[in-house]
Amino acid sequence: DCAHKPRPADLRDCVGSSGCAWQTSQWSVCSSACGPGTQQRSVVCASGGDSCVQQPMPEAVRSCESFEACSWRTFAWSAC
Repeated sequence: DCAHKPRPADLRDCVGSSGCAWQTSQWSVCSSACGPGTQQRSVVCASGGDSCVQQPMPEAVRSCESFEACSWRTFAWSAC
């Protein structure tokens, strides 16, 4: 029974340590299926708070270009 002993800390400050780092998710699919668009991802400080301010924050939005849904449309020939 540990009720008479103090509980160890489950959090600690990490300013200046290697534990302070930005954590990023995978990039989303391009917002456009034909032409220019954007991709997004989440960017959070893994250690919480302001402890990551010493490192540049990775970008959360970037440009992309997709051509998977692009296709030519043809119409009837005009008269000569």
